[in-house]
Amino acid sequence: MALQALFHNRRQEELRDFKLKDVLNKLNMEAADFQEWLRRMGLLAIVSVNRAEIQKKQREAEELRKAALKAGIQVGAEEERHNEEITAALAAVVTEADRIPPIPVIEEPTAVVGDAEDPLEVRRKQIRENIRKEKERREQVNQRIREKLAAMEARKQRMQEIRRLLTETQGWPLPLCAVECP
Repeated sequence: MALQALFHNRRQEELRDFKLKDVLNKLNMEAADFQEWLRRMGLLAIVSVNRAEIQKKQREAEELRKAALKAGIQVGAEEERHNEEITAALAAVVTEADRIPPIPVIEEPTAVVGDAEDPLEVRRKQIRENIRKEKERREQVNQRIREKLAAMEARKQRMQEIRRLLTETQGWPLPLCAVECP
């Protein structure tokens, strides 16, 4: 039994030494050998696929830009006006203090504390006031969301217009990726 345990421990040490030597050999490889090893292990393929996709998207974007220039679609008065509208809309969203006037604080005169008002009625008034304030806050948030969605829709329509102009002037449809890719 002791002999088997000794043999088992020796095999584990040899295996550990082999793994360590293998790792050290990989570290001492030259760059080309290391890339070949990565390729065999399937690790380099993942990196090259991602790089290839990025390069493909960059080429498509450059082709679209060149096609737009050939078609004569450049930043003109209409494009500048559109950009100014978007900038104004964003400025309105950003500067809420200018867009929404502050609510004046009206101090109510404190009534003489007495038995005139029921504590439950006071609590009910507070609850109603809190509910009203929460509704106002939600409405403000919803208004902000509506404004941002409107700006996004305007940008989307402008992009569709540019694509339509490109297809009309060039006479060829755009690649599918160019329409869907950001």
